[in-house]
Amino acid sequence: MTVGLIGLGAMGTAMAERLLEDGHRLVVWNRTSARADALLDAGATWAASPMEMVRRCEIILLSLLDQHAIEQVVFGPSGIAAAPRLPARLIVDTSTCDPEWTRDTADRLHRQNGVDWVDAPVSGGVPGARAGRLTMFLGGSDRAVEALTPLLPSIAAHHTHMGPLGAGQVTKLFNQMLVAGALVTIAETVALATRAGVDGAKLAGALRGGFADSSPLQIFAPRMAARDFKPVQSGINLFAKDLDLAARLAGSLRADFSVSAAHRAILARADGVSGPSPDADISELIGLFQSAVTSH
Repeated sequence: MTVGLIGLGAMGTAMAERLLEDGHRLVVWNRTSARADALLDAGATWAASPMEMVRRCEIILLSLLDQHAIEQVVFGPSGIAAAPRLPARLIVDTSTCDPEWTRDTADRLHRQNGVDWVDAPVSGGVPGARAGRLTMFLGGSDRAVEALTPLLPSIAAHHTHMGPLGAGQVTKLFNQMLVAGALVTIAETVALATRAGVDGAKLAGALRGGFADSSPLQIFAPRMAARDFKPVQSGINLFAKDLDLAARLAGSLRADFSVSAAHRAILARADGVSGPSPDADISELIGLFQSAVTSH
């Protein structure tokens, strides 16, 4: 099997490295070709366009920023949809997108050239991708998910087929609601600990193993306490985008979204004036709470 990967940001590059380490034949494409140099040196090959990638690869992973980027790759000039109909081609979208948009896009592509689609958003961040220990939520037909299954051990420690197309994206939005709430609370807690005379750097270790423990606590509380925000592991802008998608889903279902709406409002304060820039690491949220605490 030959695997393609489109999108060489930090997450896409980490997944590509894992696939190469596990011996997969890998073809890559990115709008900025220089980002592929290290992967090409490691054994990947380059596709001149997404359309060419469909000719060469049975499975193509997408790791892109948003729906606009995916639209360009799929339906733009020399995009995936421009390729001829070929048997057993599968698109696996690991990005986080609107569930309804996912269903419409997958249906449109299938009607145009017969390509199947699995929405497979991930959780675990770049560290999880580098270790091959992502959690993946799958939406799609049984046949499409079965075709993807042999590839999953290289990139995911845990995966669940949640239902038909769009179900993976819905589940990822729930994940983002829970994680965003945890990160906002962790930032508030670390800032308050400092104000109370407690060493915030010890907080994650002190709470390890208790009911308050979590992966976000262990990863981000030390970064917040040390004001160590580089490299960016998860951007504020991505969480804001995902909570906007969750709000849209809740609105369509006439469901209460009040708690997550409050978290989204806190993220909105990251405007570069009263807080960190929107594309900053989520750890920089502590600046909002540190400022608020010390102003009293």
